[in-house]
Amino acid sequence: LSDAGYATGMFGKWHLGDAEGRYPTDQGFDEWYGIPNSSDQAFWPDSDSFQKDAGVEFTRVMTSTRNQKPKKHEVYGSVKRATIEREITDYAIEFIARKGRQKNHFLPIYLIRKPTSRLMLIQILKAQRAMEVLLMFLPRRTHMSEN
Repeated sequence: LSDAGYATGMFGKWHLGDAEGRYPTDQGFDEWYGIPNSSDQAFWPDSDSFQKDAGVEFTRVMTSTRNQKPKKHEVYGSVKRATIEREITDYAIEFIARKGRQKNHFLPIYLIRKPTSRLMLIQILKAQRAMEVLLMFLPRRTHMSEN
């Protein structure tokens, strides 16, 4: 899509590989904020079932831009899991607003984890509604040429 003039962003969980060369920005996305796999595949230190001497690397929240090595941020533990949907949504909204101001064509991909509680579901629905409201105020563009 970049060749067609689109800016692309991937926000959320990524299921297509968590090694160099397999991250979203290695696969054509311009920007990425999220986790490199699903929540149920993530090792996290404050889980009841975590074995401290297992020798695994904890899953971390990551960011990247095209042609840059992804950066690892905070550990994706229980505290981060409570705020990640809001942060993913904030990054996606900021991307949409920024690209809209620049009058770029854009494609955000927004993938959040499955809600595991009623409270989390309410937070996700509020975040999605905020994104819908923002999209209502962005100018609509068409790719169809008028005859």
